[in-house]
Amino acid sequence: MQLRACQLRAKLILFFLLLAVVPLVAIGVFDSVRSTRALHALLAAQDSAIAEQVAAGIEDLAARRESDLLLLTSNAETQRLYRHLTC
Repeated sequence: MQLRACQLRAKLILFFLLLAVVPLVAIGVFDSVRSTRALHALLAAQDSAIAEQVAAGIEDLAARRESDLLLLTSNAETQRLYRHLTC
């Protein structure tokens, strides 16, 4: 009788593990993989947005510097100083 009770207990524990724990672990692994992929996609999109913002900032800065240089080259006082320094 005791051997039969041990076998029944082992079967019940195995049955519980198969019906409760294994599906929970499978769902956890599936959701973890899905969340990791979603996070990577979100980070890639944010990286692209940041890169575009930085590029726009650099282009704006370069345009302003070019404008400043054009203004300096057309300035009479700057031209006079340049001629004075190069002579």
